[in-house]
Amino acid sequence: MRKRTVKCLADTIFWYVLYFLPVISYLLFVFCHPGSIATVAPVNFVDFIDSVGFSVLTEGNIVYTSLLEVFGTGGIMPFMDMPAVYQILCWYVTVFIMHLFIDFLLFLPRLAHKWLDSISKD
Repeated sequence: MRKRTVKCLADTIFWYVLYFLPVISYLLFVFCHPGSIATVAPVNFVDFIDSVGFSVLTEGNIVYTSLLEVFGTGGIMPFMDMPAVYQILCWYVTVFIMHLFIDFLLFLPRLAHKWLDSISKD
């Protein structure tokens, strides 16, 4: 594999692990605790999100409230009334916005190096 291919693959794997971090951590929590899931607290995904600390994205977050206003039961296009789905979507959208921001920040030095190289070659 070329260095560029490995770099692209590592970058893609990193961001997809971040996208699915709440789901992966919930599955690890469920499978790592001995006994039945009914005896383990918290039982459902929403309680798990609140207890672990991922709920910081849902409390007063503009992405979460916008998703609820558009797709919630009282929204413009009512889709479903499951808060876990909206919490996962809120996490995904927030990480995607962070991904775009970080890619933009990494683009600026590359562009500056390209311009400096083109200026110094003349």
